[in-house]
Amino acid sequence: MTIAFAAGVAVLGIAGAIGHSLISQRRFLRPRCAEPRTGLFAARSARAITRGIFHMPSMVWVVLGFAVLVARVEGGNPLLSIVAAIIFTASVISLRSSDRISVAS
Repeated sequence: MTIAFAAGVAVLGIAGAIGHSLISQRRFLRPRCAEPRTGLFAARSARAITRGIFHMPSMVWVVLGFAVLVARVEGGNPLLSIVAAIIFTASVISLRSSDRISVAS
């Protein structure tokens, strides 16, 4: 594995995180929080916790992307890069699929 591959994995992780945050914010969180304050989102703390939970995978993907880059630069195990690339690619594909589903419905 080269450092360029690890950098590509890190960029993919960061891009996936940004995509996840933007899509979840626009497609789910913003419309739900704009609704009347009843039910699940009645309490401000519930809205804040939900927002945090939605953005937590994004933060994890950024950290994993940087971990892959640092591990590669320091000569670590290349398996981390391969696993992270698979996770990031699957995440981006699932984001695109969920975006199409929500637009179609």
